[in-house]
Amino acid sequence: MFALRNILHPTDFSEASQSAFEVASALAHDYDAELLVCYVEPWPAAAVIEGVALDLPQGSFDAELARLECVGADDPTLRITRRALRGEPSAEIIKAAGESAVDLIVMGTHGRGGLARLALGSVAETVLRQAPCPVLTVRAAGHPAPAKPASATCSR
Repeated sequence: MFALRNILHPTDFSEASQSAFEVASALAHDYDAELLVCYVEPWPAAAVIEGVALDLPQGSFDAELARLECVGADDPTLRITRRALRGEPSAEIIKAAGESAVDLIVMGTHGRGGLARLALGSVAETVLRQAPCPVLTVRAAGHPAPAKPASATCSR
């Protein structure tokens, strides 16, 4: 039997993350599991202008910490641990999963494809490939899956 004792839910506070949190919290209730909610603040981007490195502004880390404290706060039955991290998101998620011995990662996916995925990469895809445990990806509510190509018919 597949036992779930620890579930990791990485969040970026997007609609996709909210949908994934709902799934993760339902699983945590059903399996009486601990839910680890983590937010990863990417390292600030830098630009080089005329040989001088400048940090490009990112969001306020303190504001994101406050948002993290609110995730799941309205459900007193959930056992939630929250963790804020800094670094490359997929690497930090994978590291947190290993350090916390999680049994499942439940994360949102934005469903980017084509050039957007090529240019931006996919945190979910990297986590899927490298995680030390199963990964469940959840699309944002109301966002249908991409259309599948029509199947070829066989005439025998």
